[in-house]
Amino acid sequence: MRSTLFLLLCISMISLSWAQERVHSGVMYQPSDTIYSPIYGVEAQILEGWYGVLPQDTELFLLTSDRGDDTQIFVRASENTSENIQQSWQEGLELTNNLKVVVTDSVQYRGDVMYADVKVAGTSTGNYQAYVEAKCGAYGKCVVFFLISQANNFDELKEQLTQIVDNTTLKKPSENTRYDDFNWQEFLSGKYLASINQRNYKNQKEINEVHLKKDGKFRSRIEQRGMVDQKKSEYWGNNKGEWSIEGSGKEATLVLNFKKHEPLQIGLVIDEDKIYLNGQRFYAMYDQ
Repeated sequence: MRSTLFLLLCISMISLSWAQERVHSGVMYQPSDTIYSPIYGVEAQILEGWYGVLPQDTELFLLTSDRGDDTQIFVRASENTSENIQQSWQEGLELTNNLKVVVTDSVQYRGDVMYADVKVAGTSTGNYQAYVEAKCGAYGKCVVFFLISQANNFDELKEQLTQIVDNTTLKKPSENTRYDDFNWQEFLSGKYLASINQRNYKNQKEINEVHLKKDGKFRSRIEQRGMVDQKKSEYWGNNKGEWSIEGSGKEATLVLNFKKHEPLQIGLVIDEDKIYLNGQRFYAMYDQ
């Protein structure tokens, strides 16, 4: 059921871009983090008890409750009108040949927000309940929040979604700030970066990873080419030191000042929310 709903929303709720400069795929956003989509002008804050992520290689933003119960809020931002959104709700959204979601009651309004209860129909639906809210701004952009859960406290979850929506603002969109002033220092501080290549014939993982601490220190583990061009060098294995960033924007340089070796300069590139170090794809996560 969960994977089917994910597929639905990837198809019917696509075109989302977030973050204070822009949301980045693969990064887990924490409660109280502010997320911003310059393309759609949508600004919102992660509510306490929720975590947000833009899954790798998708444009679907997902909020997950820390209470479990398979509770998610799927978010879509798009160029649209409230009339078109209401019509799509009433027609229903096909998931598969035997599964769909439809609005069960009339669409209601709360100021500039419209909302409705949604029925999950078909087979393998479990005990899921669903609810949807949408808000449109003055610049032809709208954002939809779709809640689904098996939790017994569904009314409380609906109130939380309403709080998220009411605190969401739609500003004038801008497409010029996507990567022009991208702040690598801010983005990478406190992050764990990893590139993993599964070699099935050896049944082992070769890992390149670097932990970039907020205090300017780092520790790294290099086990394959990519971060370092040489097949083997003094940078391979486990090392420590201090890190810094040179430049900003789409491309910059990560400088690793090792305690026992010469500094290592690593080219940084961000493209379509994907992070590359010396051309190698890396995944960014909050460091523990």
